[in-house]
Parts: sequence; C-alpha cells; structure tokens
Amino acid sequence: MSSKASRYHNPLWLILPKGAQHSPKLVGLQASFEQSLAEILRNLKPHDNSSFHSMLWTRQAIDALFVSRKLVKTLMADLEFPSSLWDDKWVQSYMNDSVKFLDLCIAFISEVSRLEQQQILLKYVQHILDPSCSTSSEQLKRATGALSDWTQKLQVRTQKLKEVPSVLQELERTLSLPKVKKSDKGKVLMRAFYAFKVVMMFISNVLFTQLSGCSKPLLVLQVLNDFQWSEAFNDLQATVNRELKSSLSLQKPIMLRELDQVDASSRCLNGIIIDLIKEAIEKQIDGNVAEEARRRCGEPMFDLSKGTKCLSLELELLEKRLDKLFKLLMSERSDMLDGLRASEKERM
Repeated sequence: MSSKASRYHNPLWLILPKGAQHSPKLVGLQASFEQSLAEILRNLKPHDNSSFHSMLWTRQAIDALFVSRKLVKTLMADLEFPSSLWDDKWVQSYMNDSVKFLDLCIAFISEVSRLEQQQILLKYVQHILDPSCSTSSEQLKRATGALSDWTQKLQVRTQKLKEVPSVLQELERTLSLPKVKKSDKGKVLMRAFYAFKVVMMFISNVLFTQLSGCSKPLLVLQVLNDFQWSEAFNDLQATVNRELKSSLSLQKPIMLRELDQVDASSRCLNGIIIDLIKEAIEKQIDGNVAEEARRRCGEPMFDLSKGTKCLSLELELLEKRLDKLFKLLMSERSDMLDGLRASEKERM
C-alpha cells in the first residue's frame, strides 16, 4: 500500500498534525463521537413520506439534536481540556454560535406555543356545537367566525420564526472547520463543534420549513468528506430535501400532517355551517336549528375533535423537547462563562 493510501486508512492522520505524537486516547474519543453521531443520523432517516411529515419525526429530530449535544458535552469532559486552555478564536466562535442556537430554540418554542394558544378557537367551536345542547342560528354564526379566525391565524407566523432564515444564513456564513496546528485536543474539539453546528442547522432548516410552510429555496449544506458521519448526513439531507422539494412542487404549503388534518377538518366543518346559515336565512328559520346541525355536523365535528386532541398532545410533546434542548444549551453556555470568569480571576 502506498504511503498516500495508507494515510486514508489511518484515522490518526485525520486527527493529528504532522509530526505529532500519536494518541490512542484521542483517536478513540473522536472515533466514538463520530460513530455515535453517524448512528443518530442513520436512525433519523425517514422510511417513507408519511413518517417525515409527522410530528413524531419532528420530535425524533429534536431528540437527535439533544443527544448529539450531550455527546459533545461528554467529549469535552473526556478530553480534559478546560476552556481556559482554548484559543480565543474558539471561545469566540463557541459563544457566537451558542447564542444563535438559543435564538433558534426560542423561535421554534414561540411558534409551537402560538399554535397551542390558537387551539382555543377550535375548542370554543366544539363547545358551541355540543350535540347534547340545542344550536341556534346565532351560535352557528359564532362558530363560523371562530373557524374563520383559526384559518386566518394559521397563516400568521411569530416574529421570532420569521427571523430564523437570517439566523441560519449567519451560521452558514461562519460554517467552517477551524485549522488547528498545535493542539491535538483542540482539533478533536473543533471537529465535534463543527459536526453539531451542521446537524443543528439542518434540523432547524427542516423545522422552519415545516412550521412556516416556506416555499423558498432549501438550505443545502456541503459537508467535508473526512468525517465518519459524513455519508450518513449526506444521505439524510438528500432524502429529506428531496421530499421537501416534492411537496413544494405541488404548489401547496408544507404542513405537518397533524396540523393539516385539523386544518382540513375545520374547513370542511366551516363550509357546512355556512351552508346551514344560508339555508336558515332563505327558509326564514329563526332560532333553533339543532336537529339539522347535529345531522350534518356530526362527522366533521368528530373528526375535528379527534384531530384537535391529537394535535394538542403532539404540540405539547414537541414544546417539551424544544424546551429540554434549550435548557441544555443554556446550561452549557452558563457553565462555559463561569469557567472563563474563574480562569480570568486566577490570572489576575
């Protein structure tokens, strides 16, 4: 085997600078991290279109981010490489990126919270059209008003969510693997930070697309090939982006399946209620229209009630996942700042 070929079969060459003393421990730590990340990415690959468009997959994606960040945190501890020994550029890069990661979490939490709050309109409709109670023309008008309000507000996005593309663009602008010449531990650490940044950007882009119904060009990340997780990531990104582009080609806003089902049920029910109101006016029926409303609204109401319960649960679970990730990132950043302050005091 040629010396050049042997380089590519030797993981030490990928980690250590020329002339550096080989460190089996560093090789093992990096290999363990990258292999674990590759497995996480392979498990996240959707097996079919329906699974990708579900909130189950979205929760799994957030879980993948959480576990990936825990891997980074464990690696930092195992390296026994305190921030006081880091290059100033690494510290600055870490701080800048961590703020943007937190901004992304806040944006998604705010949007999920907004969707949770808007469901009160659907619960109000279910209360008005309770089949065990009489229904008047006036109640039908209030119900259609609430359903129309829900549809309109479904198209609205929080300001935080609207800012996500600019945050991703800034992260993409600074996406690079720093050159580390004099620190073996630093090289391993920078590779791990780069890996998490790539995964965070990718999943954030997908989540933004799912929550916003965005029709803009998708973020496509070009990843270096000398990582053990590169193939798994490229395969995942190609699969997901292919599905997103396919959905966009249908000229229909991308929407999570559970949200789409509730939206469809609410539109169907609203159409029936509008027809009932028109008929009541034409036939000069004033007051109770309970029997006709129960007959024609029964099935759509059942679908809406079932869909709303499912959506409510899924949003709650998703918000908890996002909050868990936010707290981990926040805690890690706070620990880093505390460590830097402590080392600064020691030098004084």
